[in-house]
Amino acid sequence: MEIFNKVSQSLNFRFLSKNFKKIKIETKPKSQNNNSPINLKIFYILILLQIIIGTLAFSSEFDSDLEPDTTDIEPIKCEILHCLECSEDNICSECDNGYYLDSHICKDCPTNCKTKQKNSCLCSSCYDHYYLEDQKTCSECDSNCVTCENKSTQCTSCKDGKYVNEENICEKCVTNCTLCSSKNTCSKCNDGYFYKDNSCPKCDSNCTKCSNNDKYCTECESNHFLYEGDHICYGCPNNCKQISSSDCSCISCWSGNELVKGKCRQCNIDNCASYKENSCACDNCNSGYYLNEAENRCDKCDETLCKECKEEPTKCTSCHENYFLENNHCWQCTECKEQYESSCQCKSCQTGYYLNNQNQCFSCNKTCKSCESNENQCYECLDGYVVEQFKCYKCHSNCKSCFGIPEGDTNQKCKDCFDYLIFHENNCITSCPKGYYEENKKCVLCNQLCKTSGENCNDCTSCYDGYYLKESLYSCEKCDSICKTCSDASTTDNNNCLSCNLNSEYKYFVNAEGFPNNCVKECPEGTVLNNRDNITCVLPPKTPDTPSNSNNNNQALIIAICIMAGFVLILFSSIILYNFIRKRRKLKVVNKADDKLIAQINKDLNLYQSFT
Repeated sequence: MEIFNKVSQSLNFRFLSKNFKKIKIETKPKSQNNNSPINLKIFYILILLQIIIGTLAFSSEFDSDLEPDTTDIEPIKCEILHCLECSEDNICSECDNGYYLDSHICKDCPTNCKTKQKNSCLCSSCYDHYYLEDQKTCSECDSNCVTCENKSTQCTSCKDGKYVNEENICEKCVTNCTLCSSKNTCSKCNDGYFYKDNSCPKCDSNCTKCSNNDKYCTECESNHFLYEGDHICYGCPNNCKQISSSDCSCISCWSGNELVKGKCRQCNIDNCASYKENSCACDNCNSGYYLNEAENRCDKCDETLCKECKEEPTKCTSCHENYFLENNHCWQCTECKEQYESSCQCKSCQTGYYLNNQNQCFSCNKTCKSCESNENQCYECLDGYVVEQFKCYKCHSNCKSCFGIPEGDTNQKCKDCFDYLIFHENNCITSCPKGYYEENKKCVLCNQLCKTSGENCNDCTSCYDGYYLKESLYSCEKCDSICKTCSDASTTDNNNCLSCNLNSEYKYFVNAEGFPNNCVKECPEGTVLNNRDNITCVLPPKTPDTPSNSNNNNQALIIAICIMAGFVLILFSSIILYNFIRKRRKLKVVNKADDKLIAQINKDLNLYQSFT
């Protein structure tokens, strides 16, 4: 050891690796004593060891000199989202926790893993309400468990109001208990309840929390204060937002109330939407009103100009539809249906206007109800016009709307009529034609079987041939096919025909006393065909009397007639003679009276002449 120390002290190794100088080894033994063979062997071995160690040190420092100095080089910043390490070529090699590497891209792992294995979505731990399954995934615990392990029903902790039993299942605590360790123990009750003998009775109605008994309140409901002397909750005024716990005086008020001497007084300003805190100073007004701060009131905006305003009634902050705001004034856009804000450039136009490529609305021509691109490209016309190839043509004067062009064209038809006219067969008329009746401004076809009808053309009073009138229904019912006319429903055996259908094989009508009025194929026995019409079956004429009897009868008849004529002649002549004699007697009496009258007149004339 002594020799080793001396040699070590005498060796001087200098390694100037940074300047690439040669290694200089100096050996200077301090004394030449003890030069025994053994000592010299040890001495040379030590020198050899020092040379080897120096060479290794030189090589290491030389290599470090050849490596670039990276102390001032910033680490490569990855541009790949959620990448933790990446190469100079921006290729990801490691992802953040919660992501896994897929084709050099960091993808999101499934949820529920609290920590994950490196560059993998395999879970190493789970969030509450999940457990680690097969050291890979997190599966959900049973709904009653807060935490579980190994399987979903093996709970390790439970939700409030439940405890873990011996089978690692969550069971319910006693009623209103928040924390318990078994079914019959409770360490904490729900708010509004207090613990007593492993049960949770309810606190007093005004207490939100209590202890020991239901009257010993530790916290009160809103608008109540806790008096610490007896721990009872006493009621406070309703308008208080914050109250003093000592005397229930108000410290602050709800909005719309003013704090005055520890009490909250309700504010009452018309159309005020909100008030300043603890004050009846209005802060904001309802829509359509502005705040008059000087008078502390809400005044109405000028509704003809503004939708909302501020400071004064005409200083607008928003406008009604079809108006735009500029310098607190509302300007009207009369043609716009919708316009861009703060301008009269239109998004769409009112009916009767079209939008040009400068977002301005111009009027359609006077016959168009709606148009597009220009005033004459009509899509809809006013009443009384019809659109055809984007033009409006006038309908007939009676038509509200029509189809077919132009005016006067025989093909033009009405589609709709004005209220004072009736629609019938694409025409508009003042009254329905014969055979029709009016219903909902339209002409409806009458019953076509009626020959004549009453006021309602569906009520028949007579029928056409082949039908008979059913008076109870005012309708015409069909006769039997063999009848031309009939009086009632019929059959072949008893058809009640009044005349027969000549095109039927039953064309002969029986009109003879003692026979029913029927239509038959041939005249029945006891009747003959009337040779006047050849369609009526009548009784045969009676057999004529013998000539001798006939002559005697004729002579007797002539004598009787002559006697009667003579008697009548004598009676008539007597009446005439009697009247003639009476008239003659009256005439003689009249003539005598006339002679006396004439004589008296002459006498009077002579007397008159003597006086004159």
